Amino acid sequence: RDKTIKKLEKAVGVEVSTKTGVVTLRVTTKNPELSQQISRRMLAWLNDFNLMKRQSQASAERRFTEGRLEETASQLRDAEDRLLRFTQRNRDTRNSPLLRLEEDRLQPDVTMRQQVYTSVLQAYEQAKIEEVRDTPVITILQGPEQAVRPDSRGLIVKVFLVLVVGLVVGIWLAMTREALSSRVTDYDSPQEEFKHLVA
Repeated sequence: RDKTIKKLEKAVGVEVSTKTGVVTLRVTTKNPELSQQISRRMLAWLNDFNLMKRQSQASAERRFTEGRLEETASQLRDAEDRLLRFTQRNRDTRNSPLLRLEEDRLQPDVTMRQQVYTSVLQAYEQAKIEEVRDTPVITILQGPEQAVRPDSRGLIVKVFLVLVVGLVVGIWLAMTREALSSRVTDYDSPQEEFKHLVA
């Protein structure tokens, strides 16, 4: 498994364009069909992961807004009940400044609680929709394709380096052989050896 992961890390390359936000995925293996299949599988996994993450976030948001919805509904009912009790006890508030002031205080509270309840209800409905939505999260601009020609992976440079190293090693071996063969040559006399060395 570890070897496979390491091979995949070497085979897969990702580039991100900061200007466009486009992510380019490249998979390079010896087999073009395998590269294409790996690309497709990775994109499918990425989409599944993003979709599952988005749905789980929407589920958590739905649970939160559901609780908040009950709370705001209760607060709205309380505010409406207070206003209702006030209007039942005081049918005519035009002649009393204190009653008008109390009514002016209760009415905006009901209006504000209605607005809060409406916005939480909208958030709750949106979260319910997001929780079951299964549309792809990522947009694939260009699907995985098989390579038209094999990727050389720097084959020319590698061949050139092997030739240079081979040439250097060959020259060194030839010089070493020549040096060894000249030392091994037997001479009949020291004068002949001296003449050979001077020549």
